[in-house]
Amino acid sequence: MTDPIKLEDFGIKGFKTFRGMEGHGFNATLTLNKKDVAFLMDEGNGGELRIEWKEGHWKTPANIKEFLASDEAVKIAIKRELAFREEYKFRDDAPLPMTWDQSDFIEYLIEKHEEKKQLKKLAKKHGLVFQPAPDSGSPKLSYYPGPKGKKWTSPEIDAIEARAKKTHKEIVVLARADD
Repeated sequence: MTDPIKLEDFGIKGFKTFRGMEGHGFNATLTLNKKDVAFLMDEGNGGELRIEWKEGHWKTPANIKEFLASDEAVKIAIKRELAFREEYKFRDDAPLPMTWDQSDFIEYLIEKHEEKKQLKKLAKKHGLVFQPAPDSGSPKLSYYPGPKGKKWTSPEIDAIEARAKKTHKEIVVLARADD
């Protein structure tokens, strides 16, 4: 028996955006444990996300269906739904999701992929991007300004991290320039 799939086992690669008839579209490859499992395409025409699974083309593989119904996936789906309702002041007694729709799941993975790209870009410029502990009252995202065009070394980044830990007591490193 294989281990159950976890969220961190999934990835996105080859993500490209383009302009469609009704907004921006994209295509990308969905990976599972660094192996290609599906080609993704949103044509930007207001239609549904197309997912072409490597095995069986249009049929979602059983192990991925199982993941989408897992507690881990459902917790994330509920958290996203609550955040959406809060952001748009959406008041409704609609039930919270009990499974994770695969389109919403793909959207979540792409958001995380793009977020990671932005963090890497910031880290390249500033050496280290971190988040202070949630109860610290500090902003969600922090970094120390660095000189323009600087090439960061690991010891310099370690020094920045030590300085951040001294200032904020507890931090979560989101990205380093040497990653």
